[in-house]
Amino acid sequence: MRTGWFWWLYVLVGFSSGCAPDPETASRFVVLSPAKTGVRFTNQISENDSVNLVVNEYTYMGGGVGIGDFNRDGLPDLFFTGNQVSSQLYLNRGAFRFEEVTKRAGLQTHNWCTGVSVTDINQDGWPDLYVCTTGAGQTHHNLLFINNGRIEPGGVPTFTESAIAYGLADSGFSTQAAFLDYDKDGDLDMYLLRHKTGAENPNDIRPNTIDPADPSADRLFRNEGTVPGRSAPGRTAHPVFRDVSVRAGIQGGGYGLGIVVTDLNQDGWPDLYIGNDYLGNDFLWLNNQDGTFSNTAPTSLRHQSYSTMGTDAADLNNDGRPDLVTLDMMPATDERKKMMFSFLSFERHELERRAGYAPEFMRNMLQLNVGDQNQARKRVPLFAEVGQMAGVAETDWSWSVLLADFDNDGAKDVYITSGMGRDLINADFVQYRADIPDDPQTGAVGRQRAVRQRLAELGEVPLPNHFYRNRGTTGGTTPRFDDESARIRGAEPALSNGAAYADLDNDGDLDLIVSMLNKPASILENTAPPTDAHAITLRLEGQHPNRQGIGATVRAYAGGQLQTLEQHPVRGFLSTVDDRLHIGLGRATQLDSLVITWPDDRQQTLRHLRADSVYTLRQASATARPADRVQQQVPWLTDVTDQLGVGYRHQETFFNDYSFQRLLPRRYSQPGPYLATADLNADGRTDFYVGGAFRQTGQLGIQQADGRFALQPLLAGLKLEEDTDCLFLDADGDTDLDLLVTSGSVEFAPDSPHYKPRLYRNTGSGRSPRFVLDTTAFPASVRVSTGCVVATDFDADGKTDLFLGGRIVPTRYPEAPRSYLLRNTGPVGQPVHFEDVTARLAPELVTPGMVTSAVWTDTNQDHRPDLVLAGEWMPVRVFVQTPQGTFQDTGTGKNGLAASAGFWRRLAAADLDGDGDTDILAGNMGLNHSFHVSARQPAWLYAADYDDNGTIDPILCHYIRQRDGAYTLSPALTRNQWAAHMPAIRQRFPDNSSYARASLETILPETMRTRARALRCEETRTGYFENRGNGRFMFHPLPDEAQWAPVNALLVADLTADRIPDLLLAGNDYQTEVGQGQQDASYGLLLAGRGRGRYAAVSARRSGLRLPGEVTDLKLVQMRGQQAVLVATNNDRLRVLRVRP
Repeated sequence: MRTGWFWWLYVLVGFSSGCAPDPETASRFVVLSPAKTGVRFTNQISENDSVNLVVNEYTYMGGGVGIGDFNRDGLPDLFFTGNQVSSQLYLNRGAFRFEEVTKRAGLQTHNWCTGVSVTDINQDGWPDLYVCTTGAGQTHHNLLFINNGRIEPGGVPTFTESAIAYGLADSGFSTQAAFLDYDKDGDLDMYLLRHKTGAENPNDIRPNTIDPADPSADRLFRNEGTVPGRSAPGRTAHPVFRDVSVRAGIQGGGYGLGIVVTDLNQDGWPDLYIGNDYLGNDFLWLNNQDGTFSNTAPTSLRHQSYSTMGTDAADLNNDGRPDLVTLDMMPATDERKKMMFSFLSFERHELERRAGYAPEFMRNMLQLNVGDQNQARKRVPLFAEVGQMAGVAETDWSWSVLLADFDNDGAKDVYITSGMGRDLINADFVQYRADIPDDPQTGAVGRQRAVRQRLAELGEVPLPNHFYRNRGTTGGTTPRFDDESARIRGAEPALSNGAAYADLDNDGDLDLIVSMLNKPASILENTAPPTDAHAITLRLEGQHPNRQGIGATVRAYAGGQLQTLEQHPVRGFLSTVDDRLHIGLGRATQLDSLVITWPDDRQQTLRHLRADSVYTLRQASATARPADRVQQQVPWLTDVTDQLGVGYRHQETFFNDYSFQRLLPRRYSQPGPYLATADLNADGRTDFYVGGAFRQTGQLGIQQADGRFALQPLLAGLKLEEDTDCLFLDADGDTDLDLLVTSGSVEFAPDSPHYKPRLYRNTGSGRSPRFVLDTTAFPASVRVSTGCVVATDFDADGKTDLFLGGRIVPTRYPEAPRSYLLRNTGPVGQPVHFEDVTARLAPELVTPGMVTSAVWTDTNQDHRPDLVLAGEWMPVRVFVQTPQGTFQDTGTGKNGLAASAGFWRRLAAADLDGDGDTDILAGNMGLNHSFHVSARQPAWLYAADYDDNGTIDPILCHYIRQRDGAYTLSPALTRNQWAAHMPAIRQRFPDNSSYARASLETILPETMRTRARALRCEETRTGYFENRGNGRFMFHPLPDEAQWAPVNALLVADLTADRIPDLLLAGNDYQTEVGQGQQDASYGLLLAGRGRGRYAAVSARRSGLRLPGEVTDLKLVQMRGQQAVLVATNNDRLRVLRVRP
C-alpha cells in the first residue's frame, strides 16, 4: 500500500499524495489475517455420495468475489458466493476492516452459487447483485438481488431477490453472467455462461456440431426495457429481459468457465471471449453490429487452451489493442509435470481435427492481438499466441487470471489463482481407476466408492498463486513477465478460485481479494508501488440507462506511452472487479491527455491530469465523436494471388511418423514446398517452380506479359517423391536452365530410390522450355532425405557443382545422414555426371549432422566460395575452401560459433551491417517454447537403441523447474510416454510417482548416456552472425517479434524503398509433438533496415503481412517492373505479394 491518500473528487481537479512507505520493502503484497480483516468467509466443501469429483467434476470449482460500494460510503465492499455454505456480504469499514452483514442485508443463499456480477440493473444508482447457481439434482434458479437503496442502521444496505420478475431466473447450470450493451441501444443486456455435469465423458471425441438444445449452451438475454404490467407490485418500474440466443447466433454447447467482454477488433461494438473446459473449443463472439454474433475463434486464433478456465482481456503491451489470457492446467515443476496424466497424443489430436475441433494444447495462453483482417466484410481480429515466451504458460491447475497494473509502473501485470480439491489427473490414480473392476458384491456402486476412497487418500492439491510483474516489452511488442510470487508475504499454497481486485483503502493501488476452498478468503494488501510510482483513478458516471458507463474505452497518454482500459468489470473467474478504472503512471507526475469514448460513441478529451488523484468522468459532458482523420497507409506488401490467377495448392498425404519412431520430437514427413526462380524462356520475366508433395507433381509458373502466371505440371502421371529443396542451374553447359529437385520426408526406407535427387534437363527451345528427367546424372549411391541443395562452381572449371545437405535418416533419428559434395564432371554439352568428392575434399561433410540449410559465400574475401551450413541439434559451421581446393571446418571454438548449437531452419548470406563483407542471417526455433535454452542451460538429446529392438530411442532432456525453484536437467518424457515405446521402464519404476521423483542420473544412468549419441542445443534465437573478419563471427539476435515462432524462410531485399536492405521472415511449425504444441505465432515479419546491422519490426498493418500456416519458402521475383514475393506454405496455397514501389 501507499500511505498517501485520495480524496474523492467529483469535479475535474486533483492533488498530489502524501508520504510513502519504505521503498526498500521486498513485498509485492502482504496477506492479511482474518483476525486483522474480519473476513472469515470459508467456502467449505464436504463430500458425500452425491457431492464428489467422481459424479460431479465441478465439485471444487469454487466461488466468486464481487466488488461494489453497496452502501455508497466511498469504500468498496465484498461479496463472496458460497457453494454448500451461504454467500456472504462484508462491508468495508476502512483500514482493511470488514463487517459481515449477510443476514441483515437479506443476502443469504441456499443453493450452490458460482459466479457473481455486480451491476446497477435497474439504473437507480445503487449496485445490485446477480448470482449464478448450479447443482445436479437441485431445484434452483439464478438469483437477482436488487439493492433497495435503503440504508439500515450501521450503514447496512438491504436487498430483495427479483430474478423471476426481471426474466433472469435461469435454471440451468450457470457459471457467470456479464452485462453489456451488445446492440448499442443504450441499456444493458446479459450474456449467461453455462456448463453441465454428469451425463457423458466430456472429452470423448464427437462431431463438433451446433445444438441449440444442448443444456450447456450459453444464453443471451436482451433488455426489453420497462415493460408495462411486468414490474413488481408497489415497486419502481424495471427492465425485463428476453432470451434471444438463437436469433443472435449464440448457439452451441460448451463447458463454459471463463468470460470476458472486450472490443477485440476496435470497431466500437462489444465482443465476447468465452473459455470452454474440456474438448470443446473456446468461442470468440464477434459482434456483427446487427444484433447477431459470429464465432471467429477458428480464424482469429491459431490454437487455444485445451481446458480453458479463467480468462481476462487487457492491453498488455500498450499498443492500443486488447490481448487475451486463458488458463489451463500445465504445471511448472518437474515432478508435477511427470505426475499429470495426459490423454493427448498425435493420433487423438488428428481425430479431434477431423471431428472439426480447432487445435488445443494444455497450457495457459497469452493471445497477443496483432490487428485485424477483412474477411467476408468483417474486421476479424488476429492473435499470436506467445504465452511461453512471455513466461506465463505454466501455473498448474489454475482458475482466475486478472490483468491490471498492480505496481503502478504503467504496464499491466498478471495475477493467477490455482489449486484443486482432488488430484483427479494424477497419473497413478488414473491408472488405478482404469484397472479396478466392479465390486463382486456391490457392482459399479462399490467400484465408484473405491475410486472415491483412493482419490480422497491422495488429498487436496494446494498450490501457490502466481504474481507476474510485467517488465515491459524491451523494445518490441512482446510483454515479458517476471514471476514474483515469492514476494507475496504470508502466502501459502491453497485451493484458490475466484478473485477480484479493488483499491480497498483508497490509497491509489490495487489490492486483491481471493476466495478459497476450505479456508478463509484472503485479502492481499498491495505494498508494491515505490514512492515515485504514481497513479490516477477514474470513476465513470454514465447516463441512464447505463449509469456505470459499461463499454466505455479510455485511452491515456503519459510520457509518450499509451494505455488503454475498458469498462467491463466481470473478469477472471466467477468474479467482478472494482468498476473504478486504475491507471499506473510510473514516474510521470501527470497524465498528458485522456480520451474517453462512451458506449454511444461520444468522446471527451481531458489534458494535464495530476497524478495521485481521483477523477469523475461524466458522459453528460461528452461531445460527438470527431470524424476519423487517420489516413490509411498503403502497406508495403499486398496479396495479389487471386488477381494473378495463381491457383496452386500444396496437398499433403497423411503419414504418421510416430508409428516408426514413437519418441520423435516432431514429424519430418511434411517438409515442403520449396521454390526455385529464374527466367526460363529469356523473355526478361521471372518464372518459378514450386515443389509438390507425395503423389503431387510440382508446377512450373511461366510469367505472362500481363504479370499473370501460367501454371503447368512438371510431370504427367504418378509421382511418389516428396519434393524438398530445388534450384535452376545450367548443369550441362548448354546456356539454358535445367531444374534440380531433391527429395525428403521419412515415408520410405532409408535406401529408397525415392530419395535420389532428380535432374530435369531443359531440352526445349529458348522460348519454350521442356524438362526431361536425366536418370544418370547422379551416382546410384546418392540417396538421402534432403534438407537443402546449393550450387556454385567451387573448383572454378566453369561448371556448376553442388552441395546436398542430408536432413534425416528415416527411422534412425537423430543419426546424422550422408551429405554430399558433388562435382560436375560432365563435358559441356554432354550427359551430366556429378561425382561424389566429399570424402576426398571435405571428410567432415560426409555426416556433418541433420542439415537444414546451407549457403555458398566468400566468408574471408579470398575469392573462393566457402560453405556455411546449419541444422537441427547443430552449430552453425563454416567450411573454408583452401588453396588446394579442400574444405576445412574453421572450428566453432575459434570462429565465435562455439555456443551456436541450435534448431536452425534457414540461412542466407548478405552484407547486413554495410561494412563490405558477408554476414549470415539464420532462422532458428525462436523463444516461444518451454525448453529454457541457453549456453548455461542447454537442451540435450540422448539417443540409442536402449531396449535393443532395432529402433533408436531419442530422449529429450532440458532444464525444468524443481520444487525449490532451481532448474535442473531432466527428461521431458513422462513414464507413460516412455512406456508406450519401451515397456521395460515400468519394471525400473513401478509407478509414476517413483519416476517423477527420480533424477536424471536415476532415469538415464551414466551407462545409458555413455552408449547414447548426445546432441545439445544452446541457442534458439533467430538472428545474424556478423562477420568480424579474420574468420570470426558475432551473433546478434533479431527483435522479439522474430522470436515468436520458428523461421523457415528468409529474404534480404530493400522492400521499403529507402535503399537499405530489409529482412522478410516467415515460418511456423505445425509438425511439433502434440505435448509441445504447434508453434504458429508468426504471420510473417518485415524488419526494416536502419543501417549498421540494426532492424526494427514493422507492424502488420504497415507491412501488409498476413501469412498464417507453415511457410516454408520465400522467393523474390520481378513482375512488370515491380518486385513481388512468392510465398510457399505447407499444405496450403501458393501466395504472391506485390511490393509497393
